[in-house]
Amino acid sequence: MLKLEQLKKICPNNKQPEALLEVLNKVLPEYEINTKKRVAAFLAQCGHESAQFTALKENLNYSADGLCKVWPKRFTSASMAAPYNRNPEKIANKVYADRMGNGSEASGEGFKFRGRGCIQLTGKDNYSKFAKSIGKTLDETVAYCETLEGAICSGAFFWQTNKLNQYCDSSDFTTLTKRINGGTIGLKDRQHHYDIALSAIDEDVFSKPVPVAVVAPAVAAAIIAPIVLEEVAIPDAEAVEKDDDFLDSVSKFFTDLF
Repeated sequence: MLKLEQLKKICPNNKQPEALLEVLNKVLPEYEINTKKRVAAFLAQCGHESAQFTALKENLNYSADGLCKVWPKRFTSASMAAPYNRNPEKIANKVYADRMGNGSEASGEGFKFRGRGCIQLTGKDNYSKFAKSIGKTLDETVAYCETLEGAICSGAFFWQTNKLNQYCDSSDFTTLTKRINGGTIGLKDRQHHYDIALSAIDEDVFSKPVPVAVVAPAVAAAIIAPIVLEEVAIPDAEAVEKDDDFLDSVSKFFTDLF
């Protein structure tokens, strides 16, 4: 099993490592993320995507200028973006409308099915596929993705469905990054945490059956409690253009698969 001291080395900024450890040890073997390379890569990649498993819900608090940088195809000028300035709900309903199974901007489904999880699940179609895989209703799945366990589970589902273990096994970390990110944004940081994880984790992480752990009440509460994150301002200088074509291709992959 993954050990607490190992996890603290890999994710030193996570403030609830005990709760995170319980979830990882429960969920990862269920999705065959069960070797040193696979676990190290999952922790490095998902840790980068989610700020060490602390930012598990999409932050859409962009300024008008930021929107033009992040979604230049959808906001062609600052004046066009002005009505959406620092309004996450309105932004989500705009940028995710009429795609990935979502309805129109007025439907509100863009915001309802915005990104959640350690590899952010986005769009009604993708939530529906994940819901089917875990035997929950769509609304139950949205709520589940706002728990720590649901956030990890949805990321592991993405990992398994996209057959990412093959890149872990072959040590093709760059292709793995491209399959998750659509490019190589943050590759240096991902690689850095991957190297730390490889040095910290035992050779066979889940070589034996994982026993059912008795979880302390405080830890259990942290696992199942909804994730409450404050919407904070995003510096426009850090805004990165989102690859809409990649996002749509991921959605198509899930649709074709199911």
